[in-house]
Amino acid sequence: YMICMKFSKQQPSIFNLVSSGKSTIIFAAPLLPGWPAALPCRFLLKIHFTARLLGFTIRTIPIIDVNPADPVREPGGNVMADNIILIGFMGVGKGRTARALAALTGRFTVDTDDLIESMVKMKVRQIFSSQGEAHFRQLEQRTADWLETCVSGTIISTGGGFFKVSNIRRLGQVVYLHSSLEDILTAMRSYPNAEKRFKKRPLLQDLRRAEALFAERLPQYRQAADMEIAVAGRTRADIAAEIASCFRQ
Repeated sequence: YMICMKFSKQQPSIFNLVSSGKSTIIFAAPLLPGWPAALPCRFLLKIHFTARLLGFTIRTIPIIDVNPADPVREPGGNVMADNIILIGFMGVGKGRTARALAALTGRFTVDTDDLIESMVKMKVRQIFSSQGEAHFRQLEQRTADWLETCVSGTIISTGGGFFKVSNIRRLGQVVYLHSSLEDILTAMRSYPNAEKRFKKRPLLQDLRRAEALFAERLPQYRQAADMEIAVAGRTRADIAAEIASCFRQ
């Protein structure tokens, strides 16, 4: 199969699926670093992720003559590191920070929980309740293996326990977003959709368990990370700017 993606302001994603009679999927898509971190690209990566797990051979071809292995640059020309992996306790704002950083740098962004939900067609909370945490951690490792092989120049936001995958250091530069549990919970309760935010994080349902888990993971986050960014009381734009400044060369 060949999947071709076109972008336009009127219709942001158009897919044409052409049968080739072979077990190879060729992705032809804009790979310019300056493209915005838009939903169509995230959807394309999800297709790539699922297809690879199903055993397809994958080839990726840029529509224009741009080498996707070239270093990603900001508009000012500064070279940035390869993948940026955001880790931290659940609810600390990894996804929102990833989107702010993508808007600032022009990189694409993907979320590991989104990829897992696309792979198994279940919400994270459903995976925990029906198949258990151990199975979910196995899915995280499969996701990490795919990211290591297939994704570069991307901002990757992760679930709270994703940092435990065996190849976390090989995925890119690891940034730990730190905030106290009290500040995390206070911020989550202040959002209009607070109930939904708590519901999608099954490990936060029991406060005592959450406190114990936070205390256990704090030194582990710091050991896994290349750098630590304090986020309490700061805007996502400010946090993104600090992260970007750390990767300028």
